[in-house]
Amino acid sequence: MENYKITKEQILAIEKVGGADVSLYLKETFPEAFKTELEVGKWYKMKGDTHFLCNFNGNIGNNVNSYGFNLVGEWMDNSMYFHNSDTYVEATPEEVESALINEAKKRGYKEGVTITWKNKPKLIYTLGDDEFDYLISKNVLVFGNYGIFDGEQWAQILPKEKTVIPMAKALKIIAKKMKVSPENIEIQF
Repeated sequence: MENYKITKEQILAIEKVGGADVSLYLKETFPEAFKTELEVGKWYKMKGDTHFLCNFNGNIGNNVNSYGFNLVGEWMDNSMYFHNSDTYVEATPEEVESALINEAKKRGYKEGVTITWKNKPKLIYTLGDDEFDYLISKNVLVFGNYGIFDGEQWAQILPKEKTVIPMAKALKIIAKKMKVSPENIEIQF
């Protein structure tokens, strides 16, 4: 019997045009051709899972690190690793954008919030009345003109400063909300 060489691309092309029997035969005969080769900087999701979504961050030692959303949809910073690359498929830009926007909203990014970056504490911005936008080529999520996620790190939301107002003004505000006169309010400590 004569041996022939066939490339991975040829196997995958045959699998696309063949029926279920051809597909099964090829996957059993050439299992290595069907393994997902993870690329640094790309987002992947676990086959059949709606929560897991992460960005392959490269090899560190014997582990393959990433950041993103775990199996229950919680954000994880550089604490996950890919254990079997053929259980992952590349996520669509829409899936990534949707997940990042939902996470940004959950974290509290909205109009009036003041942000800064941990590595650039002197850059302080107050978010305006804008919309979220995911810049696919840079892996950056922005809110209006300001980046809030830079492909691995989230901007830090700064706490609002307390506003101090005189007691008389506070009584007027409370009275107005309660629809009574300020003189009819008694404050006990």
